[in-house]
Amino acid sequence: MVIARGKLPRDGSDAVIEYKFGTSKKPRPSLNEDGSVDYHNLNIINHCKEGDLLAVLTPADMGDYGTSVYGNQVKPRSVKVKSLHFGQNVKLSEDKLTITAEKSGHVSLQDGKVVVSNVLNLKNVDVATGNIDYDGSVAVAGNIASGFSVKAGGNIEVKGTIEGAVLEAGADIILERGVNGAGGGLIKAGGNIVTKFIENAKVVAGGSVNAESILHSDVQAGTEVNVTGNKGFIVGGHVIAGERINVITIGGEMGTTTRIDVGVDPSLKVRIRDLMKEIGEENKNLQQIRPTIDGIVKKLQAGTVLAPDQAAYAKKLMAMKAQLESDINEKSENLMELQDTLSQTHNAYVTVNGICNAGTVITIGELSMTVDKAVKYSKFVEKEGDVRVAPLD
Repeated sequence: MVIARGKLPRDGSDAVIEYKFGTSKKPRPSLNEDGSVDYHNLNIINHCKEGDLLAVLTPADMGDYGTSVYGNQVKPRSVKVKSLHFGQNVKLSEDKLTITAEKSGHVSLQDGKVVVSNVLNLKNVDVATGNIDYDGSVAVAGNIASGFSVKAGGNIEVKGTIEGAVLEAGADIILERGVNGAGGGLIKAGGNIVTKFIENAKVVAGGSVNAESILHSDVQAGTEVNVTGNKGFIVGGHVIAGERINVITIGGEMGTTTRIDVGVDPSLKVRIRDLMKEIGEENKNLQQIRPTIDGIVKKLQAGTVLAPDQAAYAKKLMAMKAQLESDINEKSENLMELQDTLSQTHNAYVTVNGICNAGTVITIGELSMTVDKAVKYSKFVEKEGDVRVAPLD
């Protein structure tokens, strides 16, 4: 005899977004036989045509409730709900499940949004053009003169020389002849940076940095730094990567101090600091309006009828309170995720496919070591609370 019978809940599945173009923050450019980058086949910048399908959303399956033997509902596991986010020159379908390109150009993923950029083609950037500030992508067939700047919402491609200039792109930057900062200038990309060499320059990428050599420069990459090719060296300066650095030679034989950091996205600590400040300010604003709201609630509970202007003010305060609480909750969740990411440094490493010279400082997360004698064909990893030298895989 069956006294009671329950029913198991049916678990659903998370929403999935499939992008129809490359979104990697860790691309690996094609190499020629001599180890140099093949700039004709980079496969990093994504070209699209009007009407091209760019992304498809498979909605979350929420699952079905079950029933306990007592007749109570049993919830299925929680699932992640997603939606398609997009920017300029992109169209969302009526069912909100696909997005397509409204124009031909370069497609990229910027801050979680799919964006299609127009392309501005220039021969050179100099006194004839002045500084360039364009919301699409910029392609320069020649050189960028010292002291000039190019800012693009999409990609920047430069086939000529760059010295002491400022380049800022929302997506990727491709420099066929490299960059000499001459002690000034800035190369900054929201995505990846691919360049022949980096010398006396400051370079910042939200994704990866790929070069054949880095000399006396400040380089920061959100994911990884790959220094390959015939030279494949990092000498002097400070190179930081969120996940890993792959290089042939680090430091010089004369003991040039070279600092190498992995395990922390350079922008992560800044974002955490900013979020903590924003949450603190919003909590302060919330505390300031709370006594007034509590007073209004007590009046209403006592049967007091508010005047029209008082009612409007009360409504405004309640909306402000709801918005502040929503913002604080969202930012607190983001803060927790970022702090969790910050603590996960144990998988970061530095691969040396040649030699790491004495005088190099290797930092993984919060742990550091100074190389006191040359190390060949090795990997620097975090192990047992310290930075250790391990054999290559």
